[in-house]
Amino acid sequence: MSKIEGINLTELRDGLYVKADGEYYATNSAPNASANMIREKGFQCEIVQCGGDKKWAIKITGKIEQQQDQGQSETPTPAASGDFDDEYQRKVAKLQVLRNTAIDDKRDEQRKKMDELDLQIAEEEKRLQISQNRPKRISMSSRDKLVAPQRPGYVRRFVNVDTHMRMTFLQRRGWVLVQDVELEIEADTDNVKNPSRLGSTPMQHVGTTKMGGSQKAVLMEMPTADYKALKAEEQADIANQERLMRKPPQGVEGGYGGLSVE
Repeated sequence: MSKIEGINLTELRDGLYVKADGEYYATNSAPNASANMIREKGFQCEIVQCGGDKKWAIKITGKIEQQQDQGQSETPTPAASGDFDDEYQRKVAKLQVLRNTAIDDKRDEQRKKMDELDLQIAEEEKRLQISQNRPKRISMSSRDKLVAPQRPGYVRRFVNVDTHMRMTFLQRRGWVLVQDVELEIEADTDNVKNPSRLGSTPMQHVGTTKMGGSQKAVLMEMPTADYKALKAEEQADIANQERLMRKPPQGVEGGYGGLSVE
């Protein structure tokens, strides 16, 4: 039995103690309670392994020296190796929990970003699908456009043959029918049919009249200098009409009134 008063242990040999039934302690932390009691009795001790994984005992190494000065406290008791191992394991477990939590949070954040990206891709695919299904718009200026080779020093244009009066009006203003049997006419859309001729004048089908017949257009030309002079004359007439509408001549009965903005 133990030589230390108040502690129920079995001494194997001088200074080496095990449990009261004579069995070794199974782990290095099992003798902690008895070791602390021994230290309280004024002895120094440590937990040692006795030749096997499950053979642990308490070894008394001496007595704790008392402090000489009355005001000083006793020498601190060093922590047993078992206490240190347990504390270390608790800290490791806590750090592992924190690490797993951080990994889960990061995984959730990445999953959320992927979901947002998938939604953006789906919306873009839907927008592109709608755009592809929408009918293609054709500019009014680009539909049924006829193309004819230009003649240096002249301006050429296709003119709808609505009535003979329109042809006569254009000829009086200086436009002349193009007389060229070898002239090739091209159309930049499928809506314009193959060109034909009015005598030696190129003619083109460009649509349907109000009566349901074929609408034709003929090629006419004018010297560039005459064209510029004609445009300048037309612009002068337009400017004069606008000036008269803004401010009619004084004393003209029945004239249009002026317009002013306060």
